[in-house]
Amino acid sequence: MRSGILLLVILQLIACSEHSAQQASNYNQDQPPVVDWQWLQPVASAQERATGTTRVARQAVLSFEQNGRITYLFDDVGAPVERGDVLGKLLTTQAELDVDIAQSRLLEAGAGLVEAEKTYARLQNLFTSGAVSQSELDAGLLRLRASLSQKRSAESRLAQARKLLDDHVLVAPYDGVVTARLMEPDQQTSAGAPVLHFQGNAENMEVVALVAEAVRPALQLGSRHVAKVPALSDARLNVRLIELSDDTQQRGLYTAVFQFEDPDIAPISGLSTELLLSTETTDPARFLPLGSFVLSEQGNAVFFEISPFANDTEQRMAVRHDASVIAHQEQGIVIRSDLSVNTAIVSRGASFLQHKQMVKPINYPHRLLHP
Repeated sequence: MRSGILLLVILQLIACSEHSAQQASNYNQDQPPVVDWQWLQPVASAQERATGTTRVARQAVLSFEQNGRITYLFDDVGAPVERGDVLGKLLTTQAELDVDIAQSRLLEAGAGLVEAEKTYARLQNLFTSGAVSQSELDAGLLRLRASLSQKRSAESRLAQARKLLDDHVLVAPYDGVVTARLMEPDQQTSAGAPVLHFQGNAENMEVVALVAEAVRPALQLGSRHVAKVPALSDARLNVRLIELSDDTQQRGLYTAVFQFEDPDIAPISGLSTELLLSTETTDPARFLPLGSFVLSEQGNAVFFEISPFANDTEQRMAVRHDASVIAHQEQGIVIRSDLSVNTAIVSRGASFLQHKQMVKPINYPHRLLHP
């Protein structure tokens, strides 16, 4: 008897347990999972990496344009100078004398022209009254033209003499520093002989890099990118693409030149530089943050759109999408997708969802289809 009662109690407990499990199952089906969500964002570019080397964009070997003896040469190597500052001078005694002579001849030619103009004006008045002949008037005109030609020739010789005098002075071609002095004062030099090594300031720094053939078509002249020079700092520096070769330098690699836009970088050549290139893409690109996707066996990104149908309930349908991956980034991935910008997607918990599963997005606007 007691054993029969005990068996009955056990059967009742089993039945109650099955009923409770069924109720829990029904409850879980009736209560969709709560998920975070966000609007799908556009991505203007994918990112590729390249390495390069810094160089000073402007470097020059300075020389005089005339022969002569050096009377002054800038000796503060490494000190900053501005464009137009005097860096060297040659002995100018003869050049200054040539300028004085040219000025004197110009004054004589100018006086002769004034006199010729007065004479021709007087001949015109006399010709009108019949006091002089046509041949005399023509002769006066020829003398006037000759005087004008002499004045112009004297002006040209003076300009040339001044130019030769200016060539005895060596000036900074742009803002920068003298990095080496190759001659000394009192030495004799010839036109074109190296005298000073000169380089521009930091704003003239460049990075020369080799970019892959697959990346080159996506780069645009004038586009802005990011560079890091580990030997200087961990800071990200802005650079702009200013040159892109049409011919390959190595197999499948093209030379690209980027100019630093940050003025604080030290003007040091030969430093290794890491480039983060923003490459324009013609395909629709969207960004998926970490947690909003899983990767399939084929390497595609699987994510879920929150169905935008409008009603007064808090439930939505999670619709699965598969998309190819364009690039991997630190905070997520860039995908190729035809979904419109600001489509609502599940931002966390995608790995636990199934296609067309009902979900409850936190703070999802009931009747707002797009922001």
